[in-house]
Amino acid sequence: MKKILHYFKFLPFRIIFFVKDISRNTIGLIELSFVIGVLSSFNYLFGFCLVILVLIQEKFLKIFVIFGIFLFAYLFTQNYVNDRINETRLNYQEKIYQATVVEEGKQNNYSQRVILNVETLKSNVITELNKYPTLLPGQKLSVKLQINPITEKYNKSYVQYLNSKNIFLEAEGEIVDLQNEKNIILFFAEIKQKIINKIKLNTNEPETALFVGITTGFDNEFSDEYKQMLQKTGTSHIVAVSGFNFMIIFSIIMSLKKQINRRVLLFISFFVMLSYLLFVGTTNFPAMRASIMISFIIFSELLGRPKLSLQGLLLSLMIILLLNPLTLKNVSFQLSFMATLSIILFNNKLKIILEKYLPSLISEIASISTVAFLGTSPIVIYYFNQQSLISILANLAISEIVSLATITSIISIILYPIPFLSKILFSLVESILKIANLAINLFSNFPEYYISNYYLAIFIMIIFFILIDFTYLTNDKN
Repeated sequence: MKKILHYFKFLPFRIIFFVKDISRNTIGLIELSFVIGVLSSFNYLFGFCLVILVLIQEKFLKIFVIFGIFLFAYLFTQNYVNDRINETRLNYQEKIYQATVVEEGKQNNYSQRVILNVETLKSNVITELNKYPTLLPGQKLSVKLQINPITEKYNKSYVQYLNSKNIFLEAEGEIVDLQNEKNIILFFAEIKQKIINKIKLNTNEPETALFVGITTGFDNEFSDEYKQMLQKTGTSHIVAVSGFNFMIIFSIIMSLKKQINRRVLLFISFFVMLSYLLFVGTTNFPAMRASIMISFIIFSELLGRPKLSLQGLLLSLMIILLLNPLTLKNVSFQLSFMATLSIILFNNKLKIILEKYLPSLISEIASISTVAFLGTSPIVIYYFNQQSLISILANLAISEIVSLATITSIISIILYPIPFLSKILFSLVESILKIANLAINLFSNFPEYYISNYYLAIFIMIIFFILIDFTYLTNDKN
């Protein structure tokens, strides 16, 4: 009882010192100040966090830096949003525009829906065009468009999703001319398309769609029924390219440290991370976050500094918000950030506790699945009104299977230029994914149990994380 009272007595100080620990250097200070400035532009209550930051700083210079970065972030966000809202108030005539494809869309029976960056406009345009030729990211073209503001026929959450991808306008039109101008984004998009075509040629559905999803992040191949199964089992994240994919590639490269100088391998890793991000697509938020975090780790090692995972996460958040502050309202981004934050803060603590009762591998999977589930539950319930309780069990059963498939699939892509080896690996991945699909199908048929109360989910999350922290701190071993 004394331990419990002592823990809660000093809990507020632990939170304050935790924030101070993050901001102990210039990078952490800039990251926190910028993020709070962006948050405050959407919700003034977050400005209160700035006051806490100021109070815990000791030097006048730090206070000056905090206010400067905060003010810049606040004004930057306001200006960003106002510029795009003003574009929606203009009257656009139907005419020919020069545009660049930002993101490939989904093909319908008679058309394709793509995101274009149109000349003279700061906002991207979601556009309905003729079905052929199929457009890839980075392609430049001339298009005849009738541009309009996003209409009220879309629900509020979808409009918010579009805005988070810098889309404030929509259009219908036709392709006038495709330009042959090459660029690095188009180069990687063409490689990605060739690999997707090869996967389709060498594997069968439904494994093909899952194979494409875990390696390229491209989910347009999934049927609505399969998407519902993933949502019901809480395993939608397994088809997203995430930090796990990047860590596999990083680990493969660094495994050569006995043959090649470590610093050389770190530089190689950075350029490979960048290449894989361009391959997956720079509009993929989890991939963007993961690549920035690992790049931060790489440069920390090059400079001889410790790996600061939390500062790497905040740095990735700051860079992404610099590119588009409205990304903050994207559900996928929020889920990715909260899952990663929860894992950084609580995974090792829970793993140490679980290793007393479970084998190491099982405790690792259980701790990651549990803290990610708890960290993302309030967001899932807020947007989707429910969170499946079966998802913890489903993730425990499926995670390792998909992890093995992901490792094998990435190796098969690396060996893509060697047809014989890549074909063997494709068959192996397909066999592993058949087992994963059997597990997904099995858990999707389980009785449905949900948490549907948003405030209850927040309460459970806070209590559970405090319990992990308390148990870890009072553990005699530690």
